[in-house]
Amino acid sequence: MSVVDKLKNSMAGAKTTEELFAKNEANANMMVATLCLILCIMHCITIILAISGIFLVDEITLVYAMFIPGMINCFAYTLCRVYKGEAPWLKPLLLGSLLLACMLSDFALNYNVPLSMSVPILASIRYFNKKSTIRIGVFTSIVFAISSYMNTKVVTPYLDLNFIGYPEGTVLKYHESLVQTIYEHGFNQHNYTYYAMVQGFLPKLMVYIMIAAFCVLIAEKGRQMVLEEGVIASENARIEEELNTAANIQASMLNTEFPDYNSFRLYASMTPAKEVGGDFYDFFMLDDTHVGIVMADVSGKGVPASLFMVRAKTLLLEATSSDSDLGEVFTRVNNKLCQNNEQGLFVTAFEGILDLTTGEFRYVNAGHELPFIYSAENKTFTPKQTKAAFVLGGMEGLKYKEGGIITLKPGDKIFQYTDGVTEATDANNQLFGMERLEETLNSYSDSIPKDLLHNVKCEIDQFVGEAPQFDDLTMLCLEFKNYLVNE
Repeated sequence: MSVVDKLKNSMAGAKTTEELFAKNEANANMMVATLCLILCIMHCITIILAISGIFLVDEITLVYAMFIPGMINCFAYTLCRVYKGEAPWLKPLLLGSLLLACMLSDFALNYNVPLSMSVPILASIRYFNKKSTIRIGVFTSIVFAISSYMNTKVVTPYLDLNFIGYPEGTVLKYHESLVQTIYEHGFNQHNYTYYAMVQGFLPKLMVYIMIAAFCVLIAEKGRQMVLEEGVIASENARIEEELNTAANIQASMLNTEFPDYNSFRLYASMTPAKEVGGDFYDFFMLDDTHVGIVMADVSGKGVPASLFMVRAKTLLLEATSSDSDLGEVFTRVNNKLCQNNEQGLFVTAFEGILDLTTGEFRYVNAGHELPFIYSAENKTFTPKQTKAAFVLGGMEGLKYKEGGIITLKPGDKIFQYTDGVTEATDANNQLFGMERLEETLNSYSDSIPKDLLHNVKCEIDQFVGEAPQFDDLTMLCLEFKNYLVNE
């Protein structure tokens, strides 16, 4: 998991950036506690190796440089686990424990492990806090300076570096008293202190300053990344909320109560590729004997297409009546859609009116898909070859004409859809296609409209598999059941 993914996961549980920092603080405490545990284990291993004779370390060094620092780190780790990293005092405790443990190790081992003092500085990065890292860096440098100077005052004959204070060629003769052993051989305390501080401490202090500066930079970048991630997450949440609202508004505009009368039954469905889609369907009773249907697909996706869809749907509904010439309806709607259409959106549309007393279905097609007509006599679906006019909203001043009349008999059906159905794509970039759609419709030709659409959707899902959905899937099926008798 990447750092960005971890930050996103963290942000998912925080409502504000401050909550995110608080959560990060607890996580950082647990990470630093783990570092304390690792150092404790390393100290324990070193103690075991020293006791076994592999490392030649005196008892004082073993206690002060290994045992006590190990216990300090173990204690800090245990407290952090008990309080689950959430107590406010854990941060200074953990960093202080690391600092004290490293100082003791450096003091007892003299100049063999001074770079261990960089551990608390590095650990402070975990908090993404520049001020904290600066404070730890400065404090560590001061403690290291004091520790290094104190080391020059407590000379031990066990380390080669301490021979700097003796005249050249000195051979130590050990006595029972450590002090007697040191000063019996003409040890020069001043020379030893000068060498240790100027040639030993100052170069290492420069290294610490560089490490601290590097840590400050990383901490600042880390905190900035958290802040940016918080802003992005907040903005994404706002956009997602707005898109959900738009999706709910769009869904509420689509008819979801489908009629099932003695004369006809109808069902429709839409599955948007994004939160909001550009496809839409509509059906409406124009009077007691005429029902109209609309199937349309707006160019583009997302909110702009959805808004254009609402406009087109409203215009079509307002312009259509039972005795309307559908060509004239599309002509008026096209001219209005072309007005103030700065984004250049357009819509493919199919509209039809079914006369329930005669079974006559008048229709007009503006660049839309071919409808499938089911013949109850032949028990098959076949695509109706119709001449499609230019899309709506693409060019002002066009004249549209009705595509013709289809005479339906009881049991016949009309299936209309958008190109998201035939252009559904699998992982191998293969299209569902017209032929497969026709085969699927004929496989379930005796189904009622609701079951037919459900089965077609299942076949598409099975064909697509795990491939992403790139376009809206919208379908409508109108079944003419019986002639309506006017009384």
